[in-house]
Amino acid sequence: MQAASTYSRDRCVTGIHGLDEILRGGIPYGSTVLASGTCGSGKTTLGMEFLVRGALAGEACAHFTATEPSVKLLENIRQYAFFDMNMVDTGLINVFDMDVLYSWLGLDKSTFDLDDVHALIKSITDIVNTIGVTRLVIDSVTTLCYKIKSEQLIRDFLFTLGKKLATLGCTTILISEIT
Repeated sequence: MQAASTYSRDRCVTGIHGLDEILRGGIPYGSTVLASGTCGSGKTTLGMEFLVRGALAGEACAHFTATEPSVKLLENIRQYAFFDMNMVDTGLINVFDMDVLYSWLGLDKSTFDLDDVHALIKSITDIVNTIGVTRLVIDSVTTLCYKIKSEQLIRDFLFTLGKKLATLGCTTILISEIT
């Protein structure tokens, strides 16, 4: 019988009560993980608390919102004791509306092709790199994928995005909705 592996990997401590214990110390640095659940299950709250805990530790954080305008997101999240609007006001947590990003990239259309997907990945990674983001939440990746009709292109988008973010040292939570 072999002894239990002693391999360990540096972890990004989420700071979320109970989660770090389950994850054996946090999320491996540079990893992209999926938080999936039904509407109202706390996915967005989990993502925002992940960012707040990072900001409190001095990390640059970003939240890309595709499901609701950032104003509404921030209005809803203010009710939680862990959240401090000052983190957004001072740029510790940067919040981006995907609709604004789509418009800026000229992607105001119902479906994305390969070039659109590459432009979106480049834009997200450029923002992450410019700001020096080490914690990222995309809420929701489901909404983004609705615009990508090909299953192969969706897989390529998720794989390429995760790979590029890992190269930048960014630990990412992708939010996904299930019905």
